[in-house]
Amino acid sequence: MDAVRAIRFQIGEVYDALLEIAQDNTLTTASRVKSRSEAKDIAGKIANFKFVCSLVVWYAILFEINVCSKFLQSVILWGLWACS
Repeated sequence: MDAVRAIRFQIGEVYDALLEIAQDNTLTTASRVKSRSEAKDIAGKIANFKFVCSLVVWYAILFEINVCSKFLQSVILWGLWACS
């Protein structure tokens, strides 16, 4: 969930960083040109509306699962404590 949270709330910064790499003309060696191309491709994909919506929905689902999981863990632990 932490990985999804990081992207969910910092997608703008990630996009800006990818564009900065893609537009950096000082990266001229073959591997760096490849990095620029990959950064441009990834930036285009994360700017996709479908991706952003999926990310928001996925985060909401994981958040609810996490809340339920923590609640169930506390109930189980309380029940074990009460029985001992």
